[in-house]
Amino acid sequence: MTDAQTPGGRTPDVQTSGAQTPDGQAAAGQTAGGGATRDRSALRVLTVSSEEQLQAAFSIRFEVFVEEQGVSADSELDAADRAPTTQHVIVVDTSVEPPEPVGTGRLLTDAEHPDALHIGRLAVRAPWRSSGVGAVLMRALETLAAERTPRGSQVRVELSAQEQAIGFYQRQGYVVDDSHRYLDENIWHRDAVKTVDGTA
Repeated sequence: MTDAQTPGGRTPDVQTSGAQTPDGQAAAGQTAGGGATRDRSALRVLTVSSEEQLQAAFSIRFEVFVEEQGVSADSELDAADRAPTTQHVIVVDTSVEPPEPVGTGRLLTDAEHPDALHIGRLAVRAPWRSSGVGAVLMRALETLAAERTPRGSQVRVELSAQEQAIGFYQRQGYVVDDSHRYLDENIWHRDAVKTVDGTA
């Protein structure tokens, strides 16, 4: 498996809940439950640097993938989560104290695809799915990908997208492979890719 087939688990590397996209496009300006607009100015992106932050990322993933989508708890975490080449990010809401983690994602390498980086495990908590958290996560992960790539060169950033979220990824500039779809954890997926300019 990588992240489009990660070792020791499943493929659904980019997941959201129900009919929501990662950016929560159920209704512009509303939460998934129809609530008030969230304050985007209170969002902060953190590159995970502690066990506490990593556990916060895992908690969001379990809430979205396992509890909401029915993904197997045994396959949600994998060896890539603690690989030295994997970077995790979390988005926190700083309008509350302590700041509340509301979204997460990861960037990793894959020995089977050395010419590419992989974004995966993108998850946003339900109350924040209409507040741009998904787009914030994608920009942060793409920035990390750019920082791993020499200036003047480019890197392929790949992901495995749930079909119901394809529109979201297309809006982020990803090209979706329409020639092949596959089931993972009983969810239909398609691969997608974007070229990112290096900044290192």
